[in-house]
Order: sequence, then structure tokens, then C-alpha cells
Amino acid sequence: MLWERKKPGCRVPLDLLSFVLERDSSTLVPGVSIEESQGVRGLRFSSPHRSMSFSSSELLIDCDLFPHEFSVVVTLSITHSDPQVNIHVR
Repeated sequence: MLWERKKPGCRVPLDLLSFVLERDSSTLVPGVSIEESQGVRGLRFSSPHRSMSFSSSELLIDCDLFPHEFSVVVTLSITHSDPQVNIHVR
């Protein structure tokens, strides 16, 4: 989980998706869809879209440790998977 410092000594969770997704799910960016399975909602990313990029300076204010552009690696934990279904994460 990523954390963001709001005040000295205080950390709060950082929601990366809020930087690129609209609050209104009917206006999702191209390549993103909301899916539901067994009562759990999630996002499916079928292709990257330019509007899903943002500068690190918007995310990490007053932080010189990261370059202007960098990648975030996501690790997913899947507890049950249908052997007939292939799941790919890029």
C-alpha cells in the first residue's frame, strides 16, 4: 500500500486510481470498465490510455526521490481461479 504524508508524522493511504478515474463510473476513461463477480466490484484495464498518466509531482509533492516519470508495480492475490480461465496482468 502506498502512503502519503499530509502532516509531519502523519500518513494516510494514497489512492492512485483517484488521479486518473472520474468519480462518476458512467464516464470511465477508454480502456477501463467496471466488472462485478460474486458481489465484488473491480476495474478491468483492457488497454492503457494517455489520460491515465500523471506527473509524479502531482503525487509526490516536495519529493525529489522519484523521476518525473516512473512505473508502479501491482501485485495481485487471487484466492480462487477457474482453471478454464486465463488471467493476464501486464
